[in-house]
Amino acid sequence: MGDTPGGAAYMKATAPFAFRYQYLAGGANTGGGWATWSELPGDFAKFYIQDSVNNGIIPVFSYYMLLQSLPGGGTDAEAVFTNLNTTTTMTAYYNDLKLFFQKAATFPNQKVVLHVEPDFWGYMQQRATSDNATSVTAKVSETGLSDLAGLPSNLSGFARAIVKLRDTYGPNVILAYHLSVWGTGTDIALANPPDGTVDALAARAAAFFNSLNASFDI
Repeated sequence: MGDTPGGAAYMKATAPFAFRYQYLAGGANTGGGWATWSELPGDFAKFYIQDSVNNGIIPVFSYYMLLQSLPGGGTDAEAVFTNLNTTTTMTAYYNDLKLFFQKAATFPNQKVVLHVEPDFWGYMQQRATSDNATSVTAKVSETGLSDLAGLPSNLSGFARAIVKLRDTYGPNVILAYHLSVWGTGTDIALANPPDGTVDALAARAAAFFNSLNASFDI
């Protein structure tokens, strides 16, 4: 259930919820991203985790930063691809992720879920050749961040960068993909295709996520 900061106790009293979620948004290089939503950079996430811990609830953050970053422009699909391939944008983006993991790591025994870029993966699958994530370009090691040295300049490298930063700075964080069913180009919720077609589309989605070669958790 979506829940704002400070609401965990009321939420827990309503029903025995196990999870609560909050979006982290605003863009990585806009001056208005989630890291600025508190007096100390990044403490917004820290306070939300603490409020969750105090009430026995696992916090889930939907990390929605790429679309609202600069320069963006065009459709949502075009904006995220532009940002993914802009070195200065991605430098800010990876540093923003690092800050989140560092804040989450102050609760080493607490599970924290980071739901990474909802809808983004669907847009990228539609751009990929033969559902292969390595065919989609991205700026990774070009940022100069030592943690990302040697990672390839494609979508697989981007996903692996997220895992590397998590492993290094926030190992208690559970990484989650978002599978948009329309990523194949067919929205099964609207088209209502026969079961055999759904199976084939599911196999394509699985192939795309496997081609990321990144060990997200859920």
